[in-house]
Amino acid sequence: MNGSASCDSSQGAGTPIRLDERSNGHSICLRVHQAFEIQLPENPTTGYRWMLELTGDPTWILTADSYHAASDAVGASGIRTLRFIGATAGQGRIELLYRRPWEQVTPSDRAFIVHIRVSP
Repeated sequence: MNGSASCDSSQGAGTPIRLDERSNGHSICLRVHQAFEIQLPENPTTGYRWMLELTGDPTWILTADSYHAASDAVGASGIRTLRFIGATAGQGRIELLYRRPWEQVTPSDRAFIVHIRVSP
């Protein structure tokens, strides 16, 4: 895990951990079967989406992927929610890149990375 980031275990095992843009680069701790969500702003009408580049399987598993527009206006941005659950003890990271799926990955792509430790 990233040595410069502390592991936040302040939430109980029954409470899903919610992460957003401010959580980028952070570390979290959770238990097996505990859920966590990553919520990030997205505007898919521009072609840009948060793409999972590194998922962390089998330590945690993606259980839901949804998008909710902020309004009914055409072209409105919204929030992308990725929900995971801790499956087995272990550690690693999840990496998402904000990019167009048909374009090559570039160093200038916006990234979201979170380091995760799952305890039994």
